[in-house]
Amino acid sequence: MQTSKQPQVRRLNWAGVEIVHGHERVLIDPLENTAPFEALLGKPRRPFQPIPDFDGTTTTLVTHLHHDHADRSLLKRLDDQGGRLVAHRAITPELSSVGLTVEPADHWRTQKFGAFRVTPIPAVDWRGDDQVSWVVEVDGHSYFHGGDGTWHGYWYRTAQIFGRFDAVFLPVNGVLFTFPGIPSTGVPGTLPPDQAVIATRVLNGAQLVPIHYDTFNNPPLYVEQIDIPGQLAATAAREGVKVNLVAANQPI
Repeated sequence: MQTSKQPQVRRLNWAGVEIVHGHERVLIDPLENTAPFEALLGKPRRPFQPIPDFDGTTTTLVTHLHHDHADRSLLKRLDDQGGRLVAHRAITPELSSVGLTVEPADHWRTQKFGAFRVTPIPAVDWRGDDQVSWVVEVDGHSYFHGGDGTWHGYWYRTAQIFGRFDAVFLPVNGVLFTFPGIPSTGVPGTLPPDQAVIATRVLNGAQLVPIHYDTFNNPPLYVEQIDIPGQLAATAAREGVKVNLVAANQPI
């Protein structure tokens, strides 16, 4: 049963999310620096706002190692400020190799950090890289963050274990990749809008907050879906799902 103490939740740049509860903060996939991947994704359509400092404790969760989700420079700054970094055990060696202090996490195992409970959920990446989703619980509220994953069957077990989510953050750009050395398939490498809506229904989400869209488009290497808001609205009406289109760096 939810309590009256509502966490402050904010969508950040690209796929980033911030959840604040009193003097504690959880960041998921925060991003400031785009230079390491602009050759493939292109330059962002608008400048990114820096992740603000926080007068309290910060725990940062990363879904996977792609540079648009694991911003090494930002992670180092947060580490230097005394923050905690938590990642799936399989990717901790690479993060540690660049000088970061990382606490490993295992699939389905819930860990407690202050008032927060965090659980990594198996996910599927478009090219087979290690990736997780994160479930974050605090003070009777729960949130799901899906990184930039594709459709998979772990949604069902997640819903059975965790019940209803206050908000589900999922990628919606349904990107088509043409990367050197990787066969082109015409199959979206992240959730397209209709699948994100359906996944939210499967996850028992009170609302879908779309992330990972309307920022990068770099044909022919990285091509975003067209009319994403229209696709979301059409599927949401059919599926009975609330879609909350939140601009970057705004509260949900």
